[in-house]
Amino acid sequence: MEGRRRVPEANRPVLFSRQGGNFSPMFPEVLEELETMPVGTVLDGELRVVVGERMDFNALARRRGRDRRCWPLVVYLVFDLLALTGTDLRLRPLQERLDRLGKLLPPPPSVIQPVPATTSRNKALTWYEELRPYGL
Repeated sequence: MEGRRRVPEANRPVLFSRQGGNFSPMFPEVLEELETMPVGTVLDGELRVVVGERMDFNALARRRGRDRRCWPLVVYLVFDLLALTGTDLRLRPLQERLDRLGKLLPPPPSVIQPVPATTSRNKALTWYEELRPYGL
């Protein structure tokens, strides 16, 4: 929810890069699923390309200038729910936001995937070791 970004089309989902660029045209499959979300929803996440059993952030650049039929599979890994129906949730407790996010996201199979979250340091370190080979 960074203040002054202009939404290209009112009430349509938009994918912004960290630098504020509009990535929407490059990821129509993600936009299609985001259109089911309530207007005014803001998610924080990261796009990743699926390469075999791994996820590869750097492979996103390979979509530019290529025939859409050759585009690799993309998933949108969602970390947080920042706003819902225009209500800013950033000051709400993280667990509350994650609970709401879990109810909001489409069921599998979906290109939109929640990222597991925990407040346990030990569990997080275990996940880090277990999921690192998959690019997570």
